[in-house]
Amino acid sequence: MKKILIFSSILLLIACSSSRKLTMTAERPQYRPSALNHVIDGAIMELLDNPKEALFQYHQAAEIDSTSPGIFITMAEDYYMLQEPEVSIRLAKKALRLDPDNLDARYILALSYEATKQYDQALSIYQQIVKMRPHDIESLYYLTSLQVIAGKPKDAMKNYKKMLRSGFDDPQYL
Repeated sequence: MKKILIFSSILLLIACSSSRKLTMTAERPQYRPSALNHVIDGAIMELLDNPKEALFQYHQAAEIDSTSPGIFITMAEDYYMLQEPEVSIRLAKKALRLDPDNLDARYILALSYEATKQYDQALSIYQQIVKMRPHDIESLYYLTSLQVIAGKPKDAMKNYKKMLRSGFDDPQYL
């Protein structure tokens, strides 16, 4: 849990930058100070174990900067932790519309689908993640575990063999 909070805090600090197309000159990201202040306040509320106040701050930040996928990912994570996966799904999808290659948004979306027992959708997201990171053992593990839960033993065995080839049989991972 502490790792998630630290990761969320770091993610939040960079979350308020607007995504822009790269130009020939390297520009620094433009932060919206008031949105960043709300994000920081939200991160502090998370550290103080006050997720509802944190969400209030993140919603304020999202009103100011609706172009930052990091804000929506953080809100999705908080709603997931508050056992509101349906809201988490909507926010993760919004983050993916803003940044289609964002792995954090995909992970929280897959977890939220899994929490609502929408296994086919969760499997689809995990398959996308594995395509993006084919040798990531953790992603293969999540996909394989969900395939077992969803009653797809042949697919699970195929991915289990991929995990073994990727080094999962190494004692460091056990």
